[in-house]
Amino acid sequence: MGTDSPEIDMDVTEEEMEYKWKHLRTDDKKKTKNLELKIEKCIGCELCKIVCPVDAIEMGPVAEVATGEFERGTVPLIMIDQDKCVFCGLCAIICPEDALECKFDEETIDDLDYPKVMKDSKFLEGTIAVYNLEKCDPSACKACINICPDECWYIPKDIEEKTGDKIRVKEDDCNYCGACVNACPEKLIEVKRTKVKYTEIPDVPWMNAWKEAFEKLIGETKEIDLSRVIEYKKEEKPLVKKPPEEIPEIPKECKKLLKEKIEEIEKHLQSRKGIKIRHFTEKGDTEKVLNSFLRSKKKLNTEKD
Repeated sequence: MGTDSPEIDMDVTEEEMEYKWKHLRTDDKKKTKNLELKIEKCIGCELCKIVCPVDAIEMGPVAEVATGEFERGTVPLIMIDQDKCVFCGLCAIICPEDALECKFDEETIDDLDYPKVMKDSKFLEGTIAVYNLEKCDPSACKACINICPDECWYIPKDIEEKTGDKIRVKEDDCNYCGACVNACPEKLIEVKRTKVKYTEIPDVPWMNAWKEAFEKLIGETKEIDLSRVIEYKKEEKPLVKKPPEEIPEIPKECKKLLKEKIEEIEKHLQSRKGIKIRHFTEKGDTEKVLNSFLRSKKKLNTEKD
């Protein structure tokens, strides 16, 4: 049974963007995969972008939406390159707000034997901090407060007292998704993830790819095994010195003739016609240069006679 190349399409409505992938087979059977982005639910946390194995996801105007420049739900906070997307489903697995849904022949990720992050609890552990508080203006901005799905950010009532903190976060409620990092227009927030909790990965050929994707959330990168790498050494050929090329000596008769011609040209250039010759030379009009030179030469010969 042969297969044709997949057909990829996208539908956009006010509420969602649906990416459709159809693999048509010669036996008239169709294998379909659909990836839906629910615009209203997306918080721009960037977790999907981090785990994407083919860099098919780019961030949208998260800060502009969080600060109120754009209305929430009117613009997507992520964009998916449908030409790059391989419909692996990792973005849907990791999304903390279920803004992404991936279907394989109408079966969702939950119906398949795929690893899951433990969304019923805090599946991410880490730390969160705010730097350069002098640049923060929560009374006017409120970007982190507006974007946070768990309402972790707040303006303390004792802002004028000893602590002087302009903005605080209830870290016990924070799931370290990173939406506030992307929302802050001054880039004052930093999230460091130290652990990700997920269910057991099934023993399948692509199990390592899943594990590596989850580990990317905490900044762990797999070391490249160089033990099986074959080092290729380019053969260095010894340099062979070539004997200097012999330049034939110009005969005396030719030297004399060349000198006479150069002197003759210099005379023409110094004459009145020389101005026109130089003008035509600069313009690249060789025919006029030659004609002007011949007329000048004829005139000089006439004057000698």
